[in-house]
Amino acid sequence: QLSAMQEGDYTFQLTVTDSAGNQANTEVTVIVQPENNKPPQADAGPDKELTLPVDSTTLDGSKSTDDQKIASYRWEKTKGPDGIKIENDNKSIAKDRKST
Repeated sequence: QLSAMQEGDYTFQLTVTDSAGNQANTEVTVIVQPENNKPPQADAGPDKELTLPVDSTTLDGSKSTDDQKIASYRWEKTKGPDGIKIENDNKSIAKDRKST
């Protein structure tokens, strides 16, 4: 068993000997590639339209995926009127509301 391998190409040789002393050799190559880590896929859900007096909604990024594990979430307003606060802006599901 091989262990503690690092990224790179390894070549190993096997020599076998029979009872008469005859030998044969062969080689095997082991290629250790870097971790296959793909970028996460962010999914903020569908667009929403509110009609006042309804002035809050839930932001749902829980359908975002990663081939390993999502380490963090961050919701932020990138445009629009001032006066909005985001509750749980570091969670997959957040709620936006007017600041008081």
